[in-house]
Amino acid sequence: MEDIKAKVTEKYNQGKISKEKYDSMISKINEEEQYIKELNSLTLSQKRQKLISDFTANLNKKVQSGKISQDKANELIKKYTDKVNKWDGTGFPPGMKGFKRGGVYKKFKNALEKAVKDKKITESQKQDILNYLNEGK
Repeated sequence: MEDIKAKVTEKYNQGKISKEKYDSMISKINEEEQYIKELNSLTLSQKRQKLISDFTANLNKKVQSGKISQDKANELIKKYTDKVNKWDGTGFPPGMKGFKRGGVYKKFKNALEKAVKDKKITESQKQDILNYLNEGK
């Protein structure tokens, strides 16, 4: 995560992203770091419970906002629960691969797309950041 912070800081220092965008991105990275720290402090059983609970809460928000149906959410929750319960605790848990866990990457990508639309960064800069985040992940 420190590498990602350094890259974002570099973009800010170069004037390629605004202070507002920089603060938003760093805040999201810090939230991700905190989540990983919390997850690492749990037993395997607790990790499984937390992953399933967080995944379910995220899908419930999507159902409430009308983005997906309850049936689709139930299907996804069942599939995810099965994957998590088969996970042996080594490597990344299902649905969590580095920065891409639980929608954080998507929100981050959306924030970058908004920054392009608002002409705060260029499409090329957005792609550079996304490429950097995807390297070796």
